[in-house]
Amino acid sequence: MMRVDGFEIQVPHGRTIIDSGTTYTYLNHNVYMALRYAIEDYCARHEGCGAYQTGICWEVVDGTPGLERFPDIEVIFESTVTRWVPRAYLYRKSLSSKYCYAFADDGTTLSTTLGASWMQHQDILFDMARRKVGIAPAVCPEWRTRPAHIANISVGGTDAPTPSPSPGTADAVAPPTPPAPAAPTSSASSPPPSPSPPSPSSGSK
Repeated sequence: MMRVDGFEIQVPHGRTIIDSGTTYTYLNHNVYMALRYAIEDYCARHEGCGAYQTGICWEVVDGTPGLERFPDIEVIFESTVTRWVPRAYLYRKSLSSKYCYAFADDGTTLSTTLGASWMQHQDILFDMARRKVGIAPAVCPEWRTRPAHIANISVGGTDAPTPSPSPGTADAVAPPTPPAPAAPTSSASSPPPSPSPPSPSSGSK
């Protein structure tokens, strides 16, 4: 079951699976529409969440910090309540100020697939032996650009720190040494042996 600001989405969710190989979260059509309504109704009652809606996306002029004005989605497994935060169910579209839903309409299928968009900002532990899943909130690092770092390489048996190349550049590599030319071989054959002088024939007297 899902709940937004106390509003329970009572539509049957069907069979639910957690799939880290799926990017979005896919919901039955009725669940999808009910979830969108709950989020958009919340924003309508809270000054539009400080954003402007355009279809399935929102223009959030102050960027990621502005997502804190959107409601959390409670995803409930029996008696266990987990929180799907706005930074996870809304993703930034390229480098713009537009944030779009990271869940999608899966049509009439009676199933729910909780993909990577639901798993963000949580630690998910799959206990395969006991067929259980552990879920806990997490503070996950986010990298927009490659951080500076030092790579250790071995030079003459001694570890020496060497700066890693910047993105888009390559280490200089000496061109390979061309192979030495092969020694020339003569194609002329040896001269034929000189013919032996004829032996004198013996005559009768």
